[in-house]
Formats: sequence, structure tokens, C-alpha cells
Amino acid sequence: TIIPHNSSYDYIDGSFRPSTEKVLQLLGSSELYLVPIASVRELLQNAFDAVRERIAYQRLDSRSRDIDVLTLAKQHSVTLSFIAEEDGYRLVCTDTGAGVNKEIIKEYLLVAGLSRRRDIVHLAKECEGNGFSLERTGQFGVGVLSYFLLADEVELQTRRIPKARGEEH
Repeated sequence: TIIPHNSSYDYIDGSFRPSTEKVLQLLGSSELYLVPIASVRELLQNAFDAVRERIAYQRLDSRSRDIDVLTLAKQHSVTLSFIAEEDGYRLVCTDTGAGVNKEIIKEYLLVAGLSRRRDIVHLAKECEGNGFSLERTGQFGVGVLSYFLLADEVELQTRRIPKARGEEH
């Protein structure tokens, strides 16, 4: 809509432009995660999301369709440990989830703020079509930044499950 020049309004031809510097400051600083425990919560949520993803693949697998979801859940775990070392502590989170491959690391994990992964969107739709929800919590793609509030160095050891639908391996 163009507002006439004789009114008290001026038409501005433009679009929303976020301040990249400020957005990065917000995403990568304590302004997003005000206390370190919020970063630990994010780490655990990511681990549980990986387990939920793996359980969803199992539920969709024809060999597992008759297995109760609680039985599948009991096959998986998330563990958080603090390990004392000479120069401090190491926080270790392990899970039996779906894992990630190099493409997921490069295209999603290392790129803050991207929308959901295509494979996750497809998986969620497939789950809904089969009468259940994927129930992942991650949605904004910025949580991994919180890890750097806890540590100077982050190490990721992972293995992608062999049969994740719609993926190149």
C-alpha cells in the first residue's frame, strides 16, 4: 500500500534487516543463556532429541511396529558425567540416539540459526502419518552455541545410524 504524500505518513520502500552483529552477539553470548545450567539443559535436550529421532526410525521400521514405545525407550539412554581432571572438569554427555554425519555437522550443527533439517521435517511428517509425534524440542538451531558458555573447547564424537531415511551416507 502506498500512502499519499500529503498525509502525515511517509512510505518507506524497504524490508526488515536484522543487525547481523547484534544477532550474533545475542546468539553467542550469555544474553541467550543467562546461567550455565541453561547450557547443560540445552546439551541434554539435544541428546534426548537424538534418542527421540532414533526411536521414531525404529517405530517406523516394519520389524518394530508391534513393539511398545516404552520398550523401545528402555533400549536407549542419555548420560551426563562430570569428570575431574588436573586442570578442572570435563562435562561428558553420551546418548544412544541417531547421531549425525559429516553433512549434518557441516550444514546444520556448525551453522547457527538455520531452520530444521530436511530429514527431520520429513521424519516428523512420516511419524504424523503413522499416528505419532516425533516430539523433538530443538527448533531454532542456536543451542549448540550455548556449549561455549561452558567450555573453551567442544569435542563431538558421533556415529550416524546406518538406516536413516532419505539420507546420503
